[in-house]
Amino acid sequence: MKLVELLQNQEIIIQLLWDEQKIEFNSKVAAKDESSIYVSPYIHNGHELELNIASDSNVICNIFTDDPTTEQRISWKGLSLTTVNRDDKTVYCLKSHGYNAMSNLDDRRGHERIEIQAAGCLLDSEDGEISITIHDISDNGLAFYIPGNYELKSQQLRISFTDSIDERIFDINAVCEVSRVKKEEEGILIGCRVLEENANYRIYELLKRLRKKNHKITPKAENNDTDSENKTGPKAA
Repeated sequence: MKLVELLQNQEIIIQLLWDEQKIEFNSKVAAKDESSIYVSPYIHNGHELELNIASDSNVICNIFTDDPTTEQRISWKGLSLTTVNRDDKTVYCLKSHGYNAMSNLDDRRGHERIEIQAAGCLLDSEDGEISITIHDISDNGLAFYIPGNYELKSQQLRISFTDSIDERIFDINAVCEVSRVKKEEEGILIGCRVLEENANYRIYELLKRLRKKNHKITPKAENNDTDSENKTGPKAA
């Protein structure tokens, strides 16, 4: 898929890498032409942040999104990003080059997910506790549904939920960073990466994983005494 084949209003994640640092933020395709796409800028303290990153600079610009046809996670890496004015609006112009014109399948979500259904809450400094439903967990993150009319106010979130494993209660509290946002029928699905090392979460995730493996159902052969006797001989009296 070519970069310019992204759809109008398609949601993307912009990732900037430099030295050992990384920042990611959500954006949306506002317009496009034959060689570039124009996306919404990052807003910091109410102001649009001006960024200008050449494809050969020491800052690497990558973007991630879901293919609208296959729904697979795809990416473009090493893009150039410039801040421009288009139709009296500040936008970022993203442009690919010959070596990165086509998208790549992205393996950032390769961690095995364990589906759960647990009620939880998002702790919002302005709105208090917002009810959410935890959808799945992995060794480095979690995903949850939030009501469709809620607007995220930050890329970093504090999530809490309670779940039980074999009568043991786990109260999970985690600081997370948003990695993807997707609108679905059940609400908005938000995928997060757990930021802080959280021993309680690690133990919970490990026990969930072990329990899942131990509870896989293996089909049993039908009990057929006639066949059994034919194969092993008649049972001793």
